[in-house]
Amino acid sequence: MNYNKIIVVGCPGAGKSTFSRKLAEKTGIPLYHLDALYWKEDWTHISREHLRFIQKIFKRKGNHSKIKRRCRHVSG
Repeated sequence: MNYNKIIVVGCPGAGKSTFSRKLAEKTGIPLYHLDALYWKEDWTHISREHLRFIQKIFKRKGNHSKIKRRCRHVSG
């Protein structure tokens, strides 16, 4: 099987980040933490408008590169 997208979910403190980093290293699949997309550097969150934009991309295309570029624009 050839996977190009994997979603890791779990309870807080379950080891999702550690597992995800190792998985990304082993598979070469890019790793994106949703917290990093939602929270800005000053710990305020992105606007509802930008959140809806991210949700639309995930629902329609799952294109993470567009999300990454857009969020970099929003937070920078």
